[in-house]
Amino acid sequence: MRIAVLSLMFPAWTETFVQREVRALRDRGHEVRVFTFRPPIGPVVEAPAGVGIERWSGSAVKEFQPDVLYGQLGWEAQKATAATSEALKVPYALRLWSGLDSLGLPAECRAWYGGLDSPLCRGIVVEDAFMTEWAITMLRPGVPVHAVPN
Repeated sequence: MRIAVLSLMFPAWTETFVQREVRALRDRGHEVRVFTFRPPIGPVVEAPAGVGIERWSGSAVKEFQPDVLYGQLGWEAQKATAATSEALKVPYALRLWSGLDSLGLPAECRAWYGGLDSPLCRGIVVEDAFMTEWAITMLRPGVPVHAVPN
């Protein structure tokens, strides 16, 4: 499967959890390409071998021809994932992390998550029981919430 991961910034030392997920997807035989919205802030870590990284644009994602989109860290990346999904008619899932994605969002961002009723959205991935409860209570998504430990 060809998976386009949209992330706020990568491969930054602050996003090692994204790196682990990207590596796990690649290790399962998927072709993974990461599309970033901005350069990493601070030190850069080595990207996983065999994973392409490039700046996000709708045309770059379209050219990759993904089977699925996976919106990672940062609501801007997640919102762009949903918009790109609609434009390309490709299914997507969103990964929400405690911290920035939950506690650091202004109210209008949380309200946007609550509107995830697109038939192309396959679910929300969170890291633990706390985030499962948070997502269900705060976002009231119309899609399944899956806990996948980091």
